[in-house]
Formats: sequence, C-alpha cells, structure tokens
Amino acid sequence: MLLVEILAVVLAADFVSGLVHWWEDRYARLNGGALQQVAIDNLRHHARPREFLAKGYWQSSWDLWLLAAAAVAASVALDLFSWHVLLFALLSANANQIHKWAHRSREENGWLIGGLQRLQLLQTPRHHGRHHQGSRDSHYCVITNFLNPLLEEAQCWRRLERLVLRATGTAPRSDDEALARMGLVARPQPAADFGVRLTPARLRDAVGRPLVACFRAAVASRRAAATVA
Repeated sequence: MLLVEILAVVLAADFVSGLVHWWEDRYARLNGGALQQVAIDNLRHHARPREFLAKGYWQSSWDLWLLAAAAVAASVALDLFSWHVLLFALLSANANQIHKWAHRSREENGWLIGGLQRLQLLQTPRHHGRHHQGSRDSHYCVITNFLNPLLEEAQCWRRLERLVLRATGTAPRSDDEALARMGLVARPQPAADFGVRLTPARLRDAVGRPLVACFRAAVASRRAAATVA
C-alpha cells in the first residue's frame, strides 16, 4: 500500500500545480489588479516559452517554498503532520523547477533528469508541449504525464470555468487578445520525445489496474482478519 500512498500524494501535488496554473492562465488579467504581474509573466511565457529558464532556482521557486513551509507548519500545529504532508510540500515547492525541466533539452537536463523523463517519472517536454499548442487551455498539470489525460477526458477545466462563470459572472481570459495587447504572439514549444505517449488507456493499464488490485487485496485482508477475530 506504500506505493499507492506515494502515488496518491504525487497526483495530489500534480493536481494542485494544475489548479494554480489553470487559475493563473485563465483569470489573471492585464487590468492593474493584484494578479497583473502574474498575467504578464504567464503571457510572456506563452510567447517566449524558454525565456523563464534564465531565472535562478530561488527566483522561480521562493513563493512555492513559502507556501509549502506554511502548509507544513499548519499541519504540525493541527497535529496532522506526516510524511505524506512532507512529500506533498516538497513536490509542490519544486513544481516550477519541474516545469523548467520540461522546457529544456536532454543536453541541458543531463542524464539524471533526462532519465526520469524517459521513464515518465517526471513530465516530459513532449507532454508539456501540448499545453503550448493551439489555444493553450489544456494540460495544466506540470509534475507528471499521468493526470492531464484523465482531467482532459473528464473536461475538468471546462467544467470549472462554467462553474466560475455561473458563480461570479467572470469569463476566462482570452490568451490571444491579452497577448495582442502586449504586442506578443504565442509560440508553440518544440516537442522533444522522451518516451511513449501516455494515453488514458495506457494510464488505466499502468496505474488503474494495480490500484484496483491493491484495493481488493486490502479488502480481502481485512475480511480475513475479521473472520479470524
């Protein structure tokens, strides 16, 4: 069950990375509000995907580390701290760095990161390139290749946008219009292939079936223990 718990934490961190990314891309606006700089940074990233690689680690990650530290401190204060919280915090704090790796070449990443990407333990450039294609309104999660296909299949982000529109009357930002206001044009990211394309069917075979098997084994074990008792 340990591997299942680790996978659940990784996917939870990946989902949170996607949720934040989606909110920034769709609702940060060039209107002088609190998120204007976030909108500018994201739009520049869509126009010049590799430009943010010039930033150092702490320039890209200090805010995530601050939020991760706050989450860990809150879990300690509430007596909820565990290795799950620590792993979630570490992954979330490094989401921007993993995002950077997905914009680098194999040579830039080196053998270790490149190997993890080829094994699809980290998000690959090819997979992340899907976010930079077309209208740039999909594949928001940046840590793994696993979650995005499922969320897109379920139309998660479109459903959330309809919910936000009904609740607040706020429509998603038009990326192309905002880029035009800044005098920029979006450029797709060249897709480097670091492995087999992960489809929902392959994800179901690789992850879903083992999870079901583990769940059934746990249920059978509990029933056996109850019978003995």
